[in-house]
Order: sequence, then structure tokens, then C-alpha cells
Amino acid sequence: MSDLKVMKQLLAGYKKRISFVISLTFCLMLTTLFIFVFFVKPEYQSTSQLLIGDVSTTSQLEIENQQVDFRVTEAYATFLKSPEVLEKVREKLNLSTSIADLRKQVHVSYTNNSPVLTVTTFSQNKHESSNIANTLATVFEQEVKTSLQVANVNVISLASAEGESREPSQSAIILYTLIGTLIGFIFSILLMLGISVVKNVTSRDREIEEREQQLQTVFK
Repeated sequence: MSDLKVMKQLLAGYKKRISFVISLTFCLMLTTLFIFVFFVKPEYQSTSQLLIGDVSTTSQLEIENQQVDFRVTEAYATFLKSPEVLEKVREKLNLSTSIADLRKQVHVSYTNNSPVLTVTTFSQNKHESSNIANTLATVFEQEVKTSLQVANVNVISLASAEGESREPSQSAIILYTLIGTLIGFIFSILLMLGISVVKNVTSRDREIEEREQQLQTVFK
């Protein structure tokens, strides 16, 4: 009979622990999903393109077939993100962001020996991303003429008025929700083990105190 009571107590304890783990894991999963749905703001991207070389070449195929030294393209890409150019963009658009933060919003890409620089900008404002991309392209074109005294950089493509949305995809939301669930599961188990250790230590200390009190009573 006593063994049956012990078994019931053990089962009741395991049920409480399992319920605790499931509840905490479920709460963290819902929290992760809630954050992604209501707090993660979409990011917008816009793209403009610049041509290094002869602007009279209008055919896209001819543009792609032009050859430019990789070091020249890299130098222009570095100059495009220089403080001198970014400061003028910041002033024209009256941006409150710093030059360092503005540089993080700009990505310049190019392929080996290609005369085309692709400028991609990112922002949480769909109009701001396109404004930065277009202003940066026009400012850079003018700065090359003014600072380098050459006129071999021309804008060949401007960004649309509104940037393209880069909202988290459904698969990304599911992935991060699963990660949050896994973290919640591990955290709940560790927390449960920690509580059990504290309870065991507390009960052991009580038993030691009770035994000492009993010994003191016996030897009085």
C-alpha cells in the first residue's frame, strides 16, 4: 500500500514537471511568434546602377561586354561610400542618421571587369530607400566630375519611387519560431532542474536541523 502511494506521488511529481516544461516552452514559442508578427518591421531595398565608361553605348549586351580593370571598379566603389559622398547625400535628403549608419545602409556590388556598379540601399522606410539610392547615384556622378576631373561615370538606372519590401518570409518565421521553441524547452528543463536542486538542498538542511534539535533534546 505504501509503495502504491509512493508511485502516485512520483507520478504526480512527474506530471507537474512535464506540465511546467510544456507550458513554459509554449509561452516562449508564442512570444517569439508575437515578436515576429507585431514588432519586426519590414525592410525595404532599392537599386540604382552606374556605368563606368562610354555612355554612348546603349545596348545592354554591349555594356556587359565592356571591360574595366577590376582595381578601377573597386576604387570607384570605395569612393562611392566615402564620407565626402555620403555627407552630401545626407545633407540633400536632410537625414538625421550618422555617416557610419548611412554607410551600413548602402551596399555596392560589381563583377570582375564589369563597368557597372550596382548600388543597393536598405531602409525601414520604402521612400527613403529609393531616395538614398537615387541621390547617391547622382551625387557620386557629380563628385567624380568635380573631384576626379573626369566624366566617365553615368547613371544608367534609377530606383523606383518605392523600395521593394524585404519582410521576413513565412519559412523564416517558422524557423525562428522553432528555434525559440527549442530554446524554451531547454531553458524550462534547466530551470526545473535548478528548482529541484534548490528544493533538495533546502529539505536536506531542514533534516540536518531537525536531527541536531533531536540530539540536543536527547542529551539535555
